[in-house]
Amino acid sequence: MSRPVTRSTDWYQALCGWLRGRSILRRDGDQGPPETVAVEFLEQRQLLTNILGTNATPEQLAANVSDLSWVDTDQALATAVQSDGKIVLVGSAEITADGDTDFAVTRLNADGTLDLTFGTGGKKTIAFDLGGVNCDVATCVAIQSDGKIVIGGYAQRTISGNFDFALVRLNTDGSLDNSFSTDGKATVSFDYGGTGDDRASGIAIQPDGRIVIVGYAKVANDGRSDFAMARLTTTGDLDTTFSVDGLKRVDFNGGDDKAKAVTIQSNGRIVIVGSGQSSNAGYDFAIARITPTGSMDRSFTSDGRKVISFNRGGNMNDQASAVAIQTDGSLVIAGTSTSSAGDGDFAVARVKSNGSMDYTFGMKGRKAFGIDLGAGNEDQLKSMALQSDGKIVVGGFAQLTAEGDFDFAVARLNVDGSLDPTFSADGKKNIAFDVGGTKTDLAHSVVIQSDGKILLAGSAMVTNPANSDFAIARLNSDGQLDDSFGTNGIKTVLFDLT
Repeated sequence: MSRPVTRSTDWYQALCGWLRGRSILRRDGDQGPPETVAVEFLEQRQLLTNILGTNATPEQLAANVSDLSWVDTDQALATAVQSDGKIVLVGSAEITADGDTDFAVTRLNADGTLDLTFGTGGKKTIAFDLGGVNCDVATCVAIQSDGKIVIGGYAQRTISGNFDFALVRLNTDGSLDNSFSTDGKATVSFDYGGTGDDRASGIAIQPDGRIVIVGYAKVANDGRSDFAMARLTTTGDLDTTFSVDGLKRVDFNGGDDKAKAVTIQSNGRIVIVGSGQSSNAGYDFAIARITPTGSMDRSFTSDGRKVISFNRGGNMNDQASAVAIQTDGSLVIAGTSTSSAGDGDFAVARVKSNGSMDYTFGMKGRKAFGIDLGAGNEDQLKSMALQSDGKIVVGGFAQLTAEGDFDFAVARLNVDGSLDPTFSADGKKNIAFDVGGTKTDLAHSVVIQSDGKILLAGSAMVTNPANSDFAIARLNSDGQLDDSFGTNGIKTVLFDLT
């Protein structure tokens, strides 16, 4: 018997009901599936005061939350493969029941076993502990040419929701690199307005070693934010040759804009994608291209900005989460689009190097499709990678049941945007870990190895409430699980630091 759906503006009541097994969390206007909302909530539970709009103090709310024993929520959010084939996963590990989380990193050998030469037993956690309940989350990772590992994310300063961009650089053995910002850690504050909530979600390293990190910065207390980016030198300082002070902010239509991913073209121009709020309160794919000096690139559209609407009905929420550059300079942008039925579908668009839509791809430059495994068919695309032959691999998760059962999901498109039938028969593949709890398995990252094998990483729920572990699967190029990796192609890694 399925649980009733809770539709409410009261996040706390609805979430508690879901965690206790009485309901499915769903609010009018929610842009993600209930379990995604829950995971995000676990990262920022101290913001309940703002969400509820009540007179309850953060301390009272934190006490209520602690009673639910939310612990051991470990999630991988990004992946990188080293030149030697070792696999780096980054994300967060929950330390205490009141929301203290640290950057979490693990490194695997090519066969999926823990690399015991890295950190402690193949794992490493890093705390910024700047304030609040010390919620520090790693969201992105890149490997330098010398093998050092650069990790980006955000770190909490106050219980009222003040977060900063946060970066870490590790030596190849997992130790902090003290040549980076004296102790291996750096933070960047934009503080343009509102709560001062600045969160990074994408990172790239230029050929000269400078680091570009992107995300969003709040600009008002009404929830509005802008694309935000910073460029740092190789020593971890803000690069003042970029946009005067090393910081750059991009607004689209005066609404709520959030950057999710970044890539750098061969000519040094920086491409950022995410979501931009349109005038009707929905969201569109949003793209900005920036020159190496930090100005808007007017050779891309007329002002360096572009929005792409799928407009498939529903609440018209189209949100990009990944970007890649093809060999001809075209940009492939991927994310999630809401259908007329209100479900999330995988969505991919392609634009030419000048910013115009590429009509040779999909339908007028756009392709949207559902994994549609069952229940509410809530499918979320989180990451993308390009194969050497130009085929497009996209990954995320797909809903199976109303009770909260989600699977890893991956699909492959041909160069023209059609689904590739040589991949898992119909171009689509779902992977169930099903290690416990509500069987909520959420993939956030897809990477292609040099041998063409596909890595899909995220989290797998182990028990209720909200106890999850890092999870990764490897597929052969035909879409079948690679039995030479982990156990039958899948691997979980637990931190469980409590």
